[in-house]
Amino acid sequence: MKLLSELIQDCPAQYKPLKISGLCLDSRLIKSGSLFIALKGDSVDGHHFISEAIKFGACAVLCESEDDFSESVPIIKVSQLRSQLGEIASRFYDHPSQALKVIGVTGTNGKTTCAHLISQALTLLGMPCASVGTLGVYYLNKKRLDLNVTTPDAISTHKILSLCLLYGAQAVVMEVSSHALAQERVNGVNFNGAVFTNLSQDHLDYHHSMDNYLAQKAKLFQWPSLEFVVLNLEQEASYKLVEHISSEIKWYGYHRKLLNIKPLNHVEKCWADDIELTQSGLNAVIHSDHHPSIQFESQLLGEFNLSNLLAMSCVLLHLGYASTEIAKAIKSLTPVRGRMMKLGGGAYPLIIIDYAHTPDALYQALNSLKSHVKGELWCVFGCGGDRDRTKRPLMGQVASQIANKIFITNDNPRMEDPNEIAQDILGGIKIEHHDKITVILDRAKAIQT
Repeated sequence: MKLLSELIQDCPAQYKPLKISGLCLDSRLIKSGSLFIALKGDSVDGHHFISEAIKFGACAVLCESEDDFSESVPIIKVSQLRSQLGEIASRFYDHPSQALKVIGVTGTNGKTTCAHLISQALTLLGMPCASVGTLGVYYLNKKRLDLNVTTPDAISTHKILSLCLLYGAQAVVMEVSSHALAQERVNGVNFNGAVFTNLSQDHLDYHHSMDNYLAQKAKLFQWPSLEFVVLNLEQEASYKLVEHISSEIKWYGYHRKLLNIKPLNHVEKCWADDIELTQSGLNAVIHSDHHPSIQFESQLLGEFNLSNLLAMSCVLLHLGYASTEIAKAIKSLTPVRGRMMKLGGGAYPLIIIDYAHTPDALYQALNSLKSHVKGELWCVFGCGGDRDRTKRPLMGQVASQIANKIFITNDNPRMEDPNEIAQDILGGIKIEHHDKITVILDRAKAIQT
């Protein structure tokens, strides 16, 4: 319970003593005593539901509109309400992020894996950690909540952080999507560190250009509370991000030849060599400028997971963990469900389940598996409906160049015709590769086949 005067600045005097029992963006979820926040969204305008929220028990309303509302409860216009919502939520939940070590992870691919690896490692090393992202909210590597988006709305974000504190977490690793940054869903979060994985084509239906896409991700690396950032040396986008960073920078990259080709404003670089890919996992040695080498064995598949392990190691080194502790933690890390997840192998066919949903992610997954296994590589995949259409032929092109056989199938077509999605994918495949393609839109049947 909070007073309205504790939540908003310049609260009208007559409303300062008003007691608020909860914050809510959805009028259907209002409970008695809640403060309803009316925002204008891309498709729905919360101002249209003010009367409904009051009917369900809202004791006050914050809104963005200049319109006059004749209602029975206080309706207060707040300038730049969307921008302020994160701070309002943080105040309501007693600033939970300030009591936690919060690390944000952003990038086109690898956010989920990188976040879970950091969370697993910190927990193994004695710092109980939660992760928040596409797969939901995990604490001590066990799922606690489902989420329907990668990064939840501002109110839910701070509520989740307060729950993580209640669970006993000392740290939280959060996936931060470009949509969340554009829509100011993480405002008010006290990020201690930020990790950049990579940038490749995705979400152009929303951002319209790669420059706009990167500009949204760049916001995380300009966060005022940041103590350190971790950047991928392999990515050209990193050198654009670095221009605006004032906090400590750690670089990582597994091609050592890249370490000297660009002038780097760095505190430390991490790189790998002696890389060995086997059917059971990945072995390598991680080197850094100021710490002993980390020789490790990992259950993870894919050379690109080496990049995730390097990013994770940069975070752990910054937090003061020894190289021997990190090597021990890496050996115990398990693959994230649905991310290069392994079934079979040995005497049985090796089956890998992966979330790859961009051309680059599909290339990395298939190309890595070529190095891990012998024999034919078959690929069963599709593209989501009502999303960036331009990546579909590119994914078809990638799959046809690497896989020995391709099954094109459904991947959540939403409101689109699945046949049209399949045709878009086929549009990127050269005629000489058509003999390796089978289209089976029934996903279960495609997998069974």
